[in-house]
Amino acid sequence: MEGSRADVSFAAGLLMDKFAWHLPLYRQHQRLAASGITVSRPWLTQLAQRSISLLEPIYQAQFASIRTSRVKTMDETPIKAGRSGHGKMQTGYFWPVYGEENEVCFPFHPSRSADFVASALGLKAAVGSVLLTDGYAAYRRYAEKIGITHANAGHTRAVASSRRSMPSLTARPARSSRSRRCTPSRRKFAIKNSPAKPSKFIA
Repeated sequence: MEGSRADVSFAAGLLMDKFAWHLPLYRQHQRLAASGITVSRPWLTQLAQRSISLLEPIYQAQFASIRTSRVKTMDETPIKAGRSGHGKMQTGYFWPVYGEENEVCFPFHPSRSADFVASALGLKAAVGSVLLTDGYAAYRRYAEKIGITHANAGHTRAVASSRRSMPSLTARPARSSRSRRCTPSRRKFAIKNSPAKPSKFIA
């Protein structure tokens, strides 16, 4: 970054510590100070923002690759972002999108509006495309609109859940009413009264 005191390794380490290892900037500031490096916390924030802006072309290229995938997976999850009033946070949504090349992007939208699905994925799709989702109606309407297959992952999860609730065919039989847990006191009693007492150890 032109005019910056930080080199590439410092900026990369800053972002990795914050987003991969969940180390807040104020703690990174403390760690730098403990190592004898004097910088301001606002400078770390500005450096993180500038570094993130440099990654935007990579994000856009990755998202473009996801849009061309024949099979895509999409979901939405709420997150608190922005203020809605004194002491209150607004609810926004991340919409993670996963492609065939193991790419994943997390576009943000302030609502759960169905229109965002079309704006995120686009109105053109590869032949034979499949969209795998949790069954939210917005995805179904989008799939119908552009003529692709909508696969509902919710049904798959329901089947898996029902199978987990079924008794296992390989489960061990239940203990009989006579079986008793071998506690340390019972173990000592058994050893003491056994025909051949151990001579080199005590249970």
